[in-house]
Amino acid sequence: MLTYNMDVTPESVWKRTTPSEAELAQPYYCTEAGVFYAQQHFSTARTDKESYLLFYTLRGAGLIEQGESHVVLSTGQALLLNCRTPQSYCTAPGQSCWHHYWVHLDGAGVAAMEPLLLPGKKLTPVQLTGVKMQEYFETLLAQMEHSTVDSMVTTGLALHEMLALCARSILAEAETTSTRQVILQAAETLDNQREESIEGQIRECTAYAEKNGITIVKHYIDRAISAKTDNRPEFQQMIKDSDKKLFDIVLVWKLDRFARNRYDSARYKTQLKKNGVKLMSATEIISEGPEGIILESVLEGYAEYYSADLSEKVIRGMTENALKGKFTGGAIPFGYIINADHRFEIDPLTAPFVAETFQRYNDGQTMREIRDWLNEKGVKNQRGGLMTFNTIQHMLNNRRYIRELKYRNVLIPDAILSIVSAELFNDVQEKMLKNKKAPARRKAEDDSLLTTKLFCGYCGALMFGESGTSRTGEVHRYYKCATAKKHKGCKKKTVRKQWLEDLVVNQTMQLVKDDAAMESIIAKVMELQNKENTNIPLYEKQLRDAESGIQNMLNAIQAGILTSSTKERLEQLEETKRELEARIAEEKLAKPKVTEEFIRFWLRRFRKLDMSLKDQRQTLVDTFINAIYLYDDKVLITFNYKEGTQTVTFGEASEVASEGSGSDLDCIPAPQKRQLSKAVFFVLHDYFPLAATADNRT
Repeated sequence: MLTYNMDVTPESVWKRTTPSEAELAQPYYCTEAGVFYAQQHFSTARTDKESYLLFYTLRGAGLIEQGESHVVLSTGQALLLNCRTPQSYCTAPGQSCWHHYWVHLDGAGVAAMEPLLLPGKKLTPVQLTGVKMQEYFETLLAQMEHSTVDSMVTTGLALHEMLALCARSILAEAETTSTRQVILQAAETLDNQREESIEGQIRECTAYAEKNGITIVKHYIDRAISAKTDNRPEFQQMIKDSDKKLFDIVLVWKLDRFARNRYDSARYKTQLKKNGVKLMSATEIISEGPEGIILESVLEGYAEYYSADLSEKVIRGMTENALKGKFTGGAIPFGYIINADHRFEIDPLTAPFVAETFQRYNDGQTMREIRDWLNEKGVKNQRGGLMTFNTIQHMLNNRRYIRELKYRNVLIPDAILSIVSAELFNDVQEKMLKNKKAPARRKAEDDSLLTTKLFCGYCGALMFGESGTSRTGEVHRYYKCATAKKHKGCKKKTVRKQWLEDLVVNQTMQLVKDDAAMESIIAKVMELQNKENTNIPLYEKQLRDAESGIQNMLNAIQAGILTSSTKERLEQLEETKRELEARIAEEKLAKPKVTEEFIRFWLRRFRKLDMSLKDQRQTLVDTFINAIYLYDDKVLITFNYKEGTQTVTFGEASEVASEGSGSDLDCIPAPQKRQLSKAVFFVLHDYFPLAATADNRT
């Protein structure tokens, strides 16, 4: 039984979803969530519900009671409770509001976390800092509007991160005060040493920018703050500014100044990449070694692997459900309800409004006029809110109303009951196409695939993409040395952009399709990953020493040696053991290891990329290319791969392209002007041997 007083402001959000059979099988899933701007008289009392409930307070405080336990949840605190036992919660006495996020969640993963987050079934508030919990809730609420496997994966990961954030806070709280003081003193000493080197870093970065034609618009400097943490004010400001399109390159002295933790590095590099900003180093070509770049790419794609793993296990079953006309999860279309058998049924209350909407639009009314008419009638959307322009547009495009059900790439006709006729639906589509406004014209961006990877073989400067228009109006695109562009002594000639990019992509795909090379990379990545975390081996050794010491103390006690110092030493060792076990658990929770199977999946999925798509070509280059050195008579390509060397002449590449064989890539033949014999070299990432010139001419 549920009783409540919904004293909340209109800005509050409450979303519900019906989990599919596949979602119910996952370790984390949710049924409803929201953010309530609760006022003074807000209250809820519930006897039981088959789920857990996670709260997070934004402002004010709430009073939560369950059994003999009651707590006040203040600003910045989170709390998990098991709804299978009667509970009640309300705005705390003396408080004018309780602004809070909440989510009903369940699954084996939540149950596994319960002993830590609800020790002894006791309500345990967790104090959190920063805005990560709020970001996870916003991600969750956004994904509840979708019904794809990707959204299911993203929802599961967000729920996991919420609980993991609480768990890490609890484990951190278990550390002793003396341990925290030692850490702070060490950090202070280290940072005092770093302060004097900042000006030198600025000097080297400025020189690099001038050499490569880069204009510096702002400095972001965090003085006396370690790069081991992402809690750096200027660093966070830089990440925020990247979204404002104020700059397109972030230049650092060394990449470990960006982040010393590969997980933070992957996270923020991905965010910069989404904002169209590239990260560059003034003193190094590659950040963490060749296998490090591949491992970073692996970690960034963890959600994709999770998605593919789910696909293998559940998509077949979900497809079967779709073929039977069953609901596969996500938002329920307006005008339908889902019955106990997970099948679509026409909602007699809302379906007439769907039919009327189609008829009104076909008769000449606009979407805004239809929206206003529905709101005047008091019709609410599936989440209980007002009808919007987007709601109407989505409704008029929804082919489910003519009995079509689509799941992924499978289209099932006549799967559900229709609400409008196919003739009316098609008439509406034609009208929408005619009424659609032409998109605003803007200059198309022509991003260069090899930017930040391509260097002049003569002076070492970066090469950038440029374009020019001939007298006939034809646009020519090419790469040019930054030094040569400024007429400062370098005589490097330009090279056609499309031809060079196709050649690089073609050679990279050959590496990706080489099974021996892939197995070698997998071995190197696994080796790097095992070496990466130096804390866990150290803590495990210290734990073994502590356990050995405890056993020695117990042996001494059994032998009759029992003094006050013996007891004190035993208590110290036991406390050390508990502390080390907590640290090891925290490290493993924060940095999960990926399996060899996952890395093999991640690398081999590059074989399926469509090289006609720019974003997929960019992904290939970013992952596998270390650097490219371009000369007038040869090009040197260095990969993130240490096993073997291979030479391919430009003449051979052109011959393959002209025959239409070999790679699926649609290569453009090599330019005929100013081209002598050339070679593509596969070399060690930090060793560049003298390249021999072939005798044949192109």
